[in-house]
Amino acid sequence: MNPSEPMNIPTAELSNVEPVAKTTDPSLSAFHIVHVTTVHIPQDVRIFHKECRSLAEAGFKVTIVCCNDSDEIVHGVRLKGIPKPAGRFQRITKTQWQAFRAALREKGDIYHLHDPELMPLGLALRACGKRVVYDVHEDNRLKVWEKTYLSYPLRVALSWIVGRIEDFCGWAYNGIVTVTPHIARYFPKRKTVLVRNYPEYGEFELKDPPPYATRPNNVTYIGSITANRGAWRMVQAVHRLNTGENLSAKLILAGPIGTRELEAELRASPDWSSVDFRGFLSRQGIGDVLSDSRVGILVYDATPCYVDCYPMKLFEFMSAGLPVVAADFPVWREIVEGAQCGILVDTMDVEGLSKGIQYLLEHPEEAEEMGRRGKEAALKLYYWEREAENLVALYKRILKIR
Repeated sequence: MNPSEPMNIPTAELSNVEPVAKTTDPSLSAFHIVHVTTVHIPQDVRIFHKECRSLAEAGFKVTIVCCNDSDEIVHGVRLKGIPKPAGRFQRITKTQWQAFRAALREKGDIYHLHDPELMPLGLALRACGKRVVYDVHEDNRLKVWEKTYLSYPLRVALSWIVGRIEDFCGWAYNGIVTVTPHIARYFPKRKTVLVRNYPEYGEFELKDPPPYATRPNNVTYIGSITANRGAWRMVQAVHRLNTGENLSAKLILAGPIGTRELEAELRASPDWSSVDFRGFLSRQGIGDVLSDSRVGILVYDATPCYVDCYPMKLFEFMSAGLPVVAADFPVWREIVEGAQCGILVDTMDVEGLSKGIQYLLEHPEEAEEMGRRGKEAALKLYYWEREAENLVALYKRILKIR
């Protein structure tokens, strides 16, 4: 079944979900895969926890060249540290050169790049005869349009330039990995695979979670906390439930706040009294938060980048059995309505958002049933292991392994 199509899945079919078996191919140990990032943290969820750990479990030798204080091996993945840059300019100049040299020394069979600014590094690796894969985490051409501090003509020019560079890299590189079908359409079909940001199978399935009916009225958001990801709307919507409806609701925010200025403004707001800010959490910490919550919330701005994305948070909420209140974007609507696992709202409507949360909190039995359906859909359709198979298949094709 294509996850981009509506998914009205019979309960009987979902009840027959089987665990995913992980297999290791010893013959793959002869091949060294080198991932490179100068932007993401060493143990980034997509890069480290999903892609690299899955590749190591499949049998590959895996290294990540990244900004880290030292070299270390974690869960079978080797982290090769390079110095952290002092700022953005140093990152795209000196740090990129350090990453290039470190990557070459690894003598990888495939180099897998994760940052748009590393595209020139990838071309340099290709010039050295190396195989290169480019992982496109987001629509970089449209991302330029979110930089409203730039003039309109400059955004037009930069978007065009980014597009032409990606077009050239799509031709020059050996493989392209994308997270959505929307992004995949930019690149050569024969070289491109879709590897979505789904959670690992049963990742947030605790053995003895607190019964849903006994949980506090916690509403949870996980991820980067920024204005364009709905930070103000979430805070205001939950606070309304305490001033108007007296539901004793708490908004749990788990993740880094985008800027110091935004954090100071949020904390200065009287609505912040309804927030429980947890900051950055481990995967275990995220699981603990989700197991003590009643609702997952996701209301990004309706920008071109977000409207067509497959947000990892949505699938994590579903995997944890939480009903969701989500922005009514077409792609998200197909997922939420298909699984019948939550309520869709106008992402800019704070009152509508507040009412959606209120409904779920005041109808716990219906909310719990929505969460159950979402979890079953996640176990049936939205799990990482199937995506990892697509990545391994791409590598085997590039390496000409049968």
